Amino acid sequence: MKSSINIKHISLLLLLSIIFYLPGVITSRDFWVEDEARYAEVTREMIYQGKWLVPHLNGEFYPDKPPIYFWLSALIAIITGTITPFSFMFITFLSALGCIFVNYFFSAELFGEESALISSLVLMSTFLFLFCAQIVRMDMLFTMFMMLAIYSFYKGHKKKKKYYYTFFYVFAALAVLVKGPFGLIFPFLPVVVFLIQKKEFDEVKNFVLHWGFLLFMFILAMWLGTAWFAGYKEFVINLFTKQIAGRAIKSFSHEEPFYFYLLSIPLLLLPWISYLPGALKAHYKDPANQYFWLLLWWFILGFIVISMVSTKLFIYPLPLIPPLTMLIGDFLRKISTADYKTKNHTTFILEGIIALTLTFGIFSLFPFVAPKFPIIKQVNLWALPMILLPLFFCGLIFTMKKNHKRVLITLMIGVWFITFFTFYIIVPQVNYAFSSKKIAQEITYYLKKGYGVATCGVRRGILNFHVKKILPEISRQELETYFDDSPKIVVMRGKEFRKQQKIKNNNLRILNQYNIANLDYFVVSKR
Repeated sequence: MKSSINIKHISLLLLLSIIFYLPGVITSRDFWVEDEARYAEVTREMIYQGKWLVPHLNGEFYPDKPPIYFWLSALIAIITGTITPFSFMFITFLSALGCIFVNYFFSAELFGEESALISSLVLMSTFLFLFCAQIVRMDMLFTMFMMLAIYSFYKGHKKKKKYYYTFFYVFAALAVLVKGPFGLIFPFLPVVVFLIQKKEFDEVKNFVLHWGFLLFMFILAMWLGTAWFAGYKEFVINLFTKQIAGRAIKSFSHEEPFYFYLLSIPLLLLPWISYLPGALKAHYKDPANQYFWLLLWWFILGFIVISMVSTKLFIYPLPLIPPLTMLIGDFLRKISTADYKTKNHTTFILEGIIALTLTFGIFSLFPFVAPKFPIIKQVNLWALPMILLPLFFCGLIFTMKKNHKRVLITLMIGVWFITFFTFYIIVPQVNYAFSSKKIAQEITYYLKKGYGVATCGVRRGILNFHVKKILPEISRQELETYFDDSPKIVVMRGKEFRKQQKIKNNNLRILNQYNIANLDYFVVSKR
């Protein structure tokens, strides 16, 4: 099918994106511990200490992430004159728009404009996508580049124009510069397996040996080579040994069992998960769509890769969501036809009931479970069932009448309310419980009084941004020698402090205690 620019569709998607995501982008909050606070400090050191080539954190190089995301956030901070969550979330918002529009044009070529519109609405309202579009993370930017890479391959393969493969490797290189080697692995594997499945072995050779791969290597070598010869050899070595190989083989953060994503993805795909089995079945039986397998391999191979890697986080499947939403979007178009509803009466009703129940039912229960979570128990959550339950019953009526479009609209309205309530009502009220600003204010007070300040067991750099100062890090063994005649204090993580308390003749005095994101922090001095 031939793609075109449907101004009405594009305008609608742009408007809905602003309505859906703007509350999270402009909401009043601080950088949260721990990732957001680290990213803010990396950007601060990049701007004010000139650490542009290689990201730095607490005065040391930061090999956890490549630089392009921080370059962009620093650029926005320079333009706006300050580093705020908006500096990062504006990038996320633009990346989310990019993902939605790439999804639209890709789907339009595969299934037609009506399916493309629906699939883009499905993508933008899927819980994982909604969440990632309103937080300080580079995953949305990474997903956009990965989608552009696979879309470039599709264009080259479909049109028999190999120059599109060049764009594949350029976008893959940009994805790598955002989040590492997955930027090549995620798009490369499904393309190669898809071609092998089609027995297009000559095309495999054309794709793998395309000169665009040399361009890919050149783009990466420009950065890594410059870093190497600029004196950051240890950074480059650490990047390949600890950050890439280490996270893949033995995680030093976010370690979860291999089945973690089997349990989490169904929840992350709400409210559309109930339509996925029907979508897979419908497209599997349709021999006309040869690119169904490209989309399916996109998800399956990516799922296998992230499941094998020891480091796991519920955000990581984000790049695997678009192929599923494309299939679901076309399926939702099909089930609105009279022929489908006549043949699949029971299935249509069951899918709608499951979608409504899982989405509105789960969130309507939040006021009852909130008391078990101290962080949100003070937030009035009763607006959720008051709005969602009427939507649930309206959706049931539309489902029983087999009115597909109204069910879709009902789910969209409910999901919008959930995200609005979460990011515009809940987030500002719980901001204090996740921000390190309150500890930073006390640290700043002691610094002004001439005290020396260090951290012990605290994740590197998470206090620095608000203090606007690099704080030295010491171990528990160094505590005794750290306190000398000059006045000093130490900020300790709870587990480090409790270990120190067990030591005989412990001479630490607690000045203050904080709880941030359910973790204890102690401000201590010598007795």
